[in-house]
Amino acid sequence: MALITFLSGGWVYSLIFSVVFGRTWPSIQFKATLMVIIQGSWALLLMLLDYMLPLLRLGRQPQGRRVNHESTRLELSGSGGSLHSSKMQHLQRLIRSTKAEVCFISETHNMSINRTTIINRFNVKDAFVVHSQGQSEGLWLIWTHAVDIAIVEHNPHYILVVCNNTSTSDQFGLVYIYGDPHHRTTSTIWARVLHFVVNHSTLPILAMGDMNELMHPNEKAGSGRPNISHINMLCDYVKQCGLLDLGYNGPAYTWTNKRFNSSPNFQRLDRSLMNIAWCTKYPQTAVYHLPMVQGDHAPILTMMHSTRPKTNPLFRFENWWLLEQDFNEVAKQSWEKSSRRPFHLKTKYLAYDLKKWRKAKPNISTQLGTIEDLLLQQQSKPPHLQDFSTQKHLISQHEDILRKLEEFHIQRAKKQWAKLGDRNTAYFHQAITKRSRKNTIAYLYNTDGTEATSPNHLADTLLNYFHDIYGITSPSNSSNLQNPPDSPTASPLHQSQANMNHINNFQQTHNLQMQQPHNIQIDPSSSSPQDHMFQHSQHLYVTSTPTVQELHAIIKKMRSNASPGPDGLNAGFYKAVWEWISTDIHKLVSDFYSTAFLNQDITQTYITLIPKKMQPTVPQDFRPISLCNVIYRLIAKSLADRLKIYLPNYIHNAQYAFIQNRHISSNIIIT
Repeated sequence: MALITFLSGGWVYSLIFSVVFGRTWPSIQFKATLMVIIQGSWALLLMLLDYMLPLLRLGRQPQGRRVNHESTRLELSGSGGSLHSSKMQHLQRLIRSTKAEVCFISETHNMSINRTTIINRFNVKDAFVVHSQGQSEGLWLIWTHAVDIAIVEHNPHYILVVCNNTSTSDQFGLVYIYGDPHHRTTSTIWARVLHFVVNHSTLPILAMGDMNELMHPNEKAGSGRPNISHINMLCDYVKQCGLLDLGYNGPAYTWTNKRFNSSPNFQRLDRSLMNIAWCTKYPQTAVYHLPMVQGDHAPILTMMHSTRPKTNPLFRFENWWLLEQDFNEVAKQSWEKSSRRPFHLKTKYLAYDLKKWRKAKPNISTQLGTIEDLLLQQQSKPPHLQDFSTQKHLISQHEDILRKLEEFHIQRAKKQWAKLGDRNTAYFHQAITKRSRKNTIAYLYNTDGTEATSPNHLADTLLNYFHDIYGITSPSNSSNLQNPPDSPTASPLHQSQANMNHINNFQQTHNLQMQQPHNIQIDPSSSSPQDHMFQHSQHLYVTSTPTVQELHAIIKKMRSNASPGPDGLNAGFYKAVWEWISTDIHKLVSDFYSTAFLNQDITQTYITLIPKKMQPTVPQDFRPISLCNVIYRLIAKSLADRLKIYLPNYIHNAQYAFIQNRHISSNIIIT
């Protein structure tokens, strides 16, 4: 104000002042410019105007608040200060390196930096500023030309926007949150978020930012206990909005008090949340916790499309195929074409034919759309021209397709408790999404501390870990394992001869036992003829070959939705086609009982890793399980049913767990 009062023509000089200030020049240059204006000649002043006015024109931005959304979003907390500070330089490097298209900065602690200044500093399309209140809060939203953004609502704790991708025309909602650290306005913040989510329920919505609260007690490490009531409150708000935690890749904690020498505290306060529509539209969304270089918060990077190489999908039998009218005929014809092939090759050719058959059919959503279009055409006609019998038939078809869609979701949701009820596909879809994200392995730490992120590196990390556990051979036994029959170094002739010798030896022993069925050891303590007959029948059962009825009973007890083995055929398939496949199954099982030999393709299994904790980071955090073929499980169950009769006679009475008619709780009574 003193400057304007001192000079004549103050309007011109105040204009120059605003331009210089808007460019946020260093203080020395700014003072030098003022001295030139005050002491210099008018000619020098005109030269300065000639230089500065183009900068003023470049600084102008079109009116309106249209904003753009991105396939990459960046969120930073505690990133305030001067635009030339180290934090802002780090932010600029992050935007360039990650190619972020939308960037949200909270806790700017700045009231003077405006929208135009931010645009010029970061060379972006537009920006939106919520000024801080004193030395607290403050929000910035920056976006590039890749998106258009419309600000719906804002206050010092949130910015609610609707985004349009300029290249794909996709529309979605973004919720940027800075949680109240004192928890005084938390309910108000989430009430407005819920209102936004409800009003835009058809849009994919992503919420991210500094929530200033945990969602699980394990998200805190260090001094002090987590506030369970605040945790439950945030979880309730998130559930009311229908949002899911996206999880993360990278370090577990996003905030620290940096008191490393006294009482360090680490918490996961920053996160990304999404609704079901987002899960459906962008299933490959990934969240990364970046290194905590500046400030006490880690930047959060959310990518809508993670760069994972596509692989050929494995064959997996879909239970909804059983609802197709021509399925049984197609499957039976394929099986009969392979009548002269062994069982494991029959399943391979069947899988190939079913994949061809499935590709020739439209997907379920397309079938639903076709039926609904036909119904709309019929119902758009005048009542006297409508064909009500056709409409009834179309509605019946529509119901059948919905049943297929329900089976599709139930098979993937793995919710065994859901047996009956209405067609709640939204719930199953949510369960599928959560299960898929939980089972996704995005990164792992190696034993040397390095990080594996690519599929090949992840595979090497896991293989090396399990090889170290299971692949070490005792030196004392190494001499007995030179070139075993199934060793890769053994010759095919040697391997085949060894297998035949093993089979012949087993056949001779088995046949000798079958020829002497009455050589039974009867318990002398049992003197009742009924007990003798019972033990004799037990012995006959143990040495018998399973019947077709017994095998069918075992199959029926298996879960139809259980994950299949390498052949891709689950128990639901065998239940549905038992009428024409039972003979081949019984022959395979009978051959095994007489030869003790199964083809390697049948005994193969998939090793699947089940996470032991919410955010696994090392191979030790996974529990391996085997996915066996149904036929292998069928034979194993039939053997177990025979062995469990005599197991109690060979296991000490002190062993109670996993033995029929014994209970581990009995040890408590004894103790």
